[in-house]
Amino acid sequence: MHSSQMNHSINISLRVLIFTLLIGCTKEPNINNPIINLDNYVPITKEMFLENFNPSNNYNCYEIRYSFCFSSENYQAVYTFNPDYLKSCDSIIRLEFDSIKPVGVAFLSPNCLPWCCHYFIVTINNDNVNICYNEETLRDFLGTIDSKSDALFWAYTHGYFFRLNDIAHGGIFILNNKYYVYSYQVEQTKIDWIKTREYIIEVTPNGDINIIKDFNE
Repeated sequence: MHSSQMNHSINISLRVLIFTLLIGCTKEPNINNPIINLDNYVPITKEMFLENFNPSNNYNCYEIRYSFCFSSENYQAVYTFNPDYLKSCDSIIRLEFDSIKPVGVAFLSPNCLPWCCHYFIVTINNDNVNICYNEETLRDFLGTIDSKSDALFWAYTHGYFFRLNDIAHGGIFILNNKYYVYSYQVEQTKIDWIKTREYIIEVTPNGDINIIKDFNE
């Protein structure tokens, strides 16, 4: 496994800085609408974001990898499903698994300066090693959006991100098999200022993403 603890620490510090500078006041809950009422939401955790997928196939093993600035060598494995299986793999399969690289830019991280961090997913299914690196391959991996990790990662790859462990500035709520997420998007203004926009989005089982509440209006 390749790793760069320094780059990952820098990325975490940059995320904290961005949120500290850009996130506005906490929104008041609307008690008349359960979707808008933020009292119904629970905090988003790292485990909820990356470690509880419900994939479309019963993969023997898969690994979520985080890469810094498009490096094919510099990545960190942030979660491995069934690591014992990976250890027991035939050496050829293990070598292929360890050496596989992201294609293109994979899933860009919108809250990482200088805008070049990204995730990708490596899978083993019946000894076939594959990579999820774009919307089509991720959709094949996830299938129906039916877990919090599915919904959060799917939204993340569509440009939304979240404040972890902070119910005042982020959270998730489930109603009628749909996932509602208090989320953000980053945009760059014409004068090169970075600006965040806040939303409640709806993620449906078939992967549709709808803006339910725009806090910027």
